Amino acid sequence: MKILDVPQSGSTAGTTSSRNRFGQYRRTRAIPVNPNTAAQTDVRAGFSQWSQAWKGLGQAARDAWIAYAAAHPRLDALGQSIVLTGLQYYVGVQTLLQLVGAGANPYPPGYSSVLNAPVISVDEDSIAGPPAIAFTPTPIPANQAMIVYSSPPRTKGVSFNRDFRYLLAAPAAEASPLDIGTELTTKWGTLLPGQRFFLRAKAIWTGTSDAGLVSTESNIITLDLVA
Repeated sequence: MKILDVPQSGSTAGTTSSRNRFGQYRRTRAIPVNPNTAAQTDVRAGFSQWSQAWKGLGQAARDAWIAYAAAHPRLDALGQSIVLTGLQYYVGVQTLLQLVGAGANPYPPGYSSVLNAPVISVDEDSIAGPPAIAFTPTPIPANQAMIVYSSPPRTKGVSFNRDFRYLLAAPAAEASPLDIGTELTTKWGTLLPGQRFFLRAKAIWTGTSDAGLVSTESNIITLDLVA
């Protein structure tokens, strides 16, 4: 049900408030699906692991993460600027480093490295074959990795998406194009003609001292599967 009200996001009793490109709306609250996949289990285990590791940091390291979080606010679902706690930022950075196979960084990323977002596109040679994306810079520079995110499968009638999930991490020296068919199938099931996926990526620094520095998000592309 479309409504005219102040921006709201969240659930109260049996009603959920949210917004899309056409404005604010309310709907009946639905219980989220929890498939408990291997990927979900790994990420949840990582959250637990790094939450425990936070307790083992020295006070100087914890203070550094608290200061870093205060200096790097995030935007929430309503577009409002929010400041994470030092613990939240620490867990988020360590989880990303773990996803790309890099070692933990007990201190927040430094500023000696400039990290630009990758630019991605659909690999033209893969349109009638296994899905793949092209990207620049190529190959992925030393001390960096590229993280690719995917939407759930959509129909070609959908032109807007806000739901992106982790798909894969490509290491340094990986050259364009990047095959993603296996990862899409593992995450979303059998690929079918007519499905559309929205994709985006970002770079993460894996070198020492600046490990965990993350770029802004790349451009968003649509990948349409054909017969």
